[in-house]
Amino acid sequence: GYAYRLPAEYDPEHAAYPLILAIPDEKESPADHLRAHWTLPELLDEAILFCPQMPEDRAEWDRVMVEGRPGGLSHVLTAYRIATERLAVDIDRVYVAGRGKGVPAAIAAGNYSPQRFAGILGRAGDAGSIGPDNFSNLPPYFSGAGALATAFQARAREAGFDNCRLQPDGREEHLWHWIREHPRSAHPSSARIVVGNPFPTRVHWLRIAPTAPDAHATAEVERDTNTIRVTSHGASHATLFLNDLLVDLDRPVKLVCNGSESNVVVRRSLALAL
Repeated sequence: GYAYRLPAEYDPEHAAYPLILAIPDEKESPADHLRAHWTLPELLDEAILFCPQMPEDRAEWDRVMVEGRPGGLSHVLTAYRIATERLAVDIDRVYVAGRGKGVPAAIAAGNYSPQRFAGILGRAGDAGSIGPDNFSNLPPYFSGAGALATAFQARAREAGFDNCRLQPDGREEHLWHWIREHPRSAHPSSARIVVGNPFPTRVHWLRIAPTAPDAHATAEVERDTNTIRVTSHGASHATLFLNDLLVDLDRPVKLVCNGSESNVVVRRSLALAL
């Protein structure tokens, strides 16, 4: 189940709209959540709101599967698929916004598949146990959060990326202003992945096959020299999803993987891309 709201002047033939995947608080229906907590006229005029029904057991909200049935994370990703297939969504402006007990589920969605989203937002609720390891190109915003969000920001800074915004008194207009200033980083020059249990294994254009519980990898593109450097631990191999916005595919690409160098010619292939 789900509820959604379209702008009054919604015109799928001539416009694409930001999509906010709103995760409700515990014991809050999707329709009630949209009516009670999304009221800013400017936002309602310009964005699509889409709110999935979450499982009854909140302990399942940040999991993909639970004993063979879909967990809350599956509900969020299914809402993403339905909205992007059926509505006029700007694919570079998709945001996940959790409220209250829904905040950790929003962070879990960003951690699972950061390349899909432009930003992760937490409203009137604290962050959960998932850290910022896979958020180097995915900015989070927290309003009315607590100590876990503060720790999330501190760990992000320690890892070398200062993209987490804390605004204790943030209101809906502040959230909307932040959304408008943060489109998706669709082709970042670097990708960093720390494998969880068991996801993610792909972040942006980098995928690894983990062989150890602490598997991690970092890949960086040097556009001027057409070079990609990959440093990894606990992985049997890495797969790179390349295009001409990352490297020049008309020239050989130099790969440096854990100090081992090679040069490859990457074929453009529609079948492989699909």
